[in-house]
Amino acid sequence: TLLRAATRARPKVADYPFTTLVPNLGVCEGGGGAMLWLDIPGLLEGAHEGRGLGRAFLRHVERCRLLLHLVDGESAEPAAEYLAINRELQLYSPRLAATPQVVLVSKAELPHVAERINETVAAIRA
Repeated sequence: TLLRAATRARPKVADYPFTTLVPNLGVCEGGGGAMLWLDIPGLLEGAHEGRGLGRAFLRHVERCRLLLHLVDGESAEPAAEYLAINRELQLYSPRLAATPQVVLVSKAELPHVAERINETVAAIRA
């Protein structure tokens, strides 16, 4: 996970649909300071209504000052998955949806992902 690479956190990972099953914390140090990172597994459609662990996860997200989305570039529809998460954020709390966001597309070094990276980025920005 990105959290594992950037911090000393060692979340339990496996071949789950969202890599991890529970939120995990890690401290990212550098640049003369430290920043607390929270890795939250993906949200299911309907999370704002309590589906899955949705509301519990969304309460954690409300404390964040920046949301970093790691979008799977190999997904059939990476932009649609990102937009679905943002729809859940908006339905749960318009204030949460207004939190600054950074989007990273993973696996962009793979030829089949690189071929459609511009299309993916344009769809995310739309």
